[in-house]
Formats: sequence, structure tokens, C-alpha cells
Amino acid sequence: METLRFGDWEPDPEALSLRRGDHVARHEYKVIQTLYLLASHAPNVMTRETLLNAVWPNVVVGDNSLHRVISMLRKTLGQPTDTQYIATVPRIGYRFVQPVRRFGSAVDTSPAFNSDKQIDYRLPIGLHTGATRARAQTQELVRAVTRYLIWRHPAFTILQQTNALNLAYRVEMNCVARRNRFIYEWDVFDAHSEELVHSGTQNDSADGNAADTLAHTDEQTREHIGERIANEILRHRRLAARQISDPKNLSYADLILLGNQFISVEQDQLSRQRHMLEVAVQRHPDLAIGHAIFSNHLSWAIANGLTLQPDEDKTHSFHHAALALALDPNHPMVAGICGLSYSRLGESSTGIHLGRQALNLAPSIYNKDGLATVLCFNGQASEAIDLYYEIEAALPAGQVFNYGKLVVPYTQLGDLVSATHYANLATTHFPNDYFNWVLRANLLAQQGQLEQAQSDLARAYDLYPQTNSVKLAQGIVRTYGGKPAQRDLLTRGLLILQG
Repeated sequence: METLRFGDWEPDPEALSLRRGDHVARHEYKVIQTLYLLASHAPNVMTRETLLNAVWPNVVVGDNSLHRVISMLRKTLGQPTDTQYIATVPRIGYRFVQPVRRFGSAVDTSPAFNSDKQIDYRLPIGLHTGATRARAQTQELVRAVTRYLIWRHPAFTILQQTNALNLAYRVEMNCVARRNRFIYEWDVFDAHSEELVHSGTQNDSADGNAADTLAHTDEQTREHIGERIANEILRHRRLAARQISDPKNLSYADLILLGNQFISVEQDQLSRQRHMLEVAVQRHPDLAIGHAIFSNHLSWAIANGLTLQPDEDKTHSFHHAALALALDPNHPMVAGICGLSYSRLGESSTGIHLGRQALNLAPSIYNKDGLATVLCFNGQASEAIDLYYEIEAALPAGQVFNYGKLVVPYTQLGDLVSATHYANLATTHFPNDYFNWVLRANLLAQQGQLEQAQSDLARAYDLYPQTNSVKLAQGIVRTYGGKPAQRDLLTRGLLILQG
């Protein structure tokens, strides 16, 4: 079982006690179980219904039973310092608010807690240093990558150890300094089969002594390494999860991974992803990330004209975004994803506020991209362009920026020459992105190049057979609010091609 510590306290579920130094506070089983559940799910909110079902399975009890247990825990934990450990989330449930340190197994395997159905909600990953002389620098790299993965992938549980039970993946990292350059190396293993899932390296030149530079590796480099590791883990995990046909047999983490993956715009695939996310939020209604991703899925389908019930789905998307923010308002990924949903659904000021909040909480490239996107939705093109240029400048050597992102804001500004330049780059480097072809067709048609524009639009239809130029124009108008003149520039060419 995973050992938890918070403040000076350490719960002992088997002894039905809480220990702080030499002081031992003993409680009945349901009190200790409630504490363990709240602390193990920190900082997420647990709903009253989830706690009641977990602590009193197959028994009909009222809220008073839970209130009594919470009061007993608060009395014990608050003495003698009056420090708050358990906060009430009005009309929803409770949240454990103190930092929790975790040791041992990442997943609760104790028979005493098998009634808790929450144990599948994260994918446990162990990060550690390999055999390296630059051990201090490597440990700092591990800490930085850990921080980024927690920001970016809340379905992961990151442990900086290799002997934890029930790990899903193990990542070994090294830093090597060689004269005027330094090398980052990492290996990702399937912790069950010991299969080597991925090996990666990244080289950077150094000004002066490489060993000195290692100690000051910038956050962007660490973020790129973290994202490359995460992408390989997600790729490998998705391949395995796709072999399971019934979503009810998938873990919560796998439901989120598959439900949040863009595969195609085929209705049967979108319906399957929607069903996975519905199962996820029903299984764990107290976890914010599932609600945020479900809201994002619904808003994206609405914006692209792919829903059969837009009004109902819009209501559901707002509902799940509001739930996610109520459950975990300070998680950067939750804020960023909900910002996209609100912006797509016409609440641009709320979307931009959440996008800025996400970037302030976690100043990552991912959150810069999210803020730039919602700014484009609202027609604030100049700031979006500045952010995209910052992202492009931060990319490591050899990684190509998706220049299609710059096409929309330059078109909104009326700079069709720059927009066309970036559309040409986008269709060259990302030929399988149908929207890049749509954007270029719109630009070329406005400049009188109708034959090439029709060819581009035909390419988009090959990639996205369910649509036509009218539907595409309607989707752009729904998504990109801003000013009428901006929407006209983004759709005029498509309407010319429609005739």
C-alpha cells in the first residue's frame, strides 16, 4: 500500500491510527479510510457521493454519517495547531488541502481498501537517474521533467523511484557534459514486461564549460524532453488500450488517453471517443480532468459542425467545464482546456481569462499555444502572433513549427501575403492536416488563383469527406468570433469556391 505523509502526520490504515511523532490517535475503520481516500486523491476534490459509496458500500446512509467522520478528522488533525487539512467544497464534497508526500506503491492494493473504485485514475510512472557522473544535474533534470509532466498530464502519477509497486512505466535519465556541449539521454521501459519502449537523446551546445551550463538548463529544454517522453508513453499505452473493445474494462487513465486523442472526424470514431469520456466522468465524477476533456471534446465537435445535437451538447459542454473548474480551479491543464471550450462556445472573455490563468500557473509552451489559440478565437491576432513566434523560437533544432497556426491571425489582420506564405509552409510540412488546405484554398481564391484553390479544397475533402465549403465557412464563423471583417477574410474565398 502507498504510504502517505502530510505535515507531521502519517496515517496507518492497518493499525487504524494516525501517528505524529510519539503521539498516536486511534479511530474507527471508516474514519481512517475516509482520511486515506481524501489524502491519496489530493489535491482533487472528492464528491460526497463518491466518499459515501466507497466508505459505506452497499449501505444506505445519509450525509450526516460523512459529516461526523469529517468533524472527527478535523478535530484530530487540527490539534494543537488549528492547521486546515480538509476543506469543504460547497455543494460538491471535500478536498485535502495540505501537501501530501507519497512513498511506496503508486496504487493502493490493500484488500482493506478494495471497495474504493478510484485506484485506476492515474498512470504510475517512475523517473530516476541512471549511471552518470553529472548526478546532481541529472536529478535537477528529473525534478524539472516531473514538474512539467504533472502540469501537462494530470492522468500521470510521477514517482522519483524505481522500486515502487505497480509502476506502468519506468524512465531512466542521464546528463553527460562533453567539452562545449551537453547531451541528455533517456530510456522508457514498460515496467511490467521490461520492454524498451523508447530511447531518446537531445544535444545542446554550451557557451563555455558544458558542466556549468548543465546546471542552468532552461525550462524550454526540459519541457521538450518531458513532452517527448510523454508522447512515447501515450503512444505505447494507446496501442495496448485499443485492444480492449469494451470501455468498461479500461482504466480511467486509459479512457482519458483514448478519449482525448484526435484520430479522425468519422462519426463512429467520434462517438466511440465520446462514449469513453462519458464512462470516465461517470466512474470518477470527482476528478476535474475528465470533465475538462469531455467539455473540450463536445465544444470541438460543435465548432466543426460534427454534432447531431448542437444545442444539447453546448449545454453539456458548459456544464462539464464548470464542474471541472469547481473541482480543481488551480490546475493549469484544467484551466487551459476549459478556456478553449468557453472560447469555442462564444464566451471569449472567460476563455482568454482561463488561458492567461493557465499560463501564469504553468509557464509552458503548451499553455502559450493554448492562450494564442483562444486569442485567435476572439480576433486578438497581434498578441497571438507574438506568442506563436515565441513558441517557434523555443523549438529545438530539427523540430518544425506548425505554421498553419500563423495563417489565421495574419488573415485576420488582412495580411494575405504573409498568411499565404505560412499556408504554403504548413501544407508542405503537415500535408495530412485538412485545415491547412482549407486555409490556403480560402487565401488563393481571394487572390484569384481559383484552379489551385479548388485543388486544395479537393485535398481537404479527401482528408475530411464529411464536409463542404459551406460547412467549413460556418464552422470558422462559429469558432473565430472577433470582428465581422475578420470572419469575412477567413471565409470569403470558401464562399467564392462554392459559387
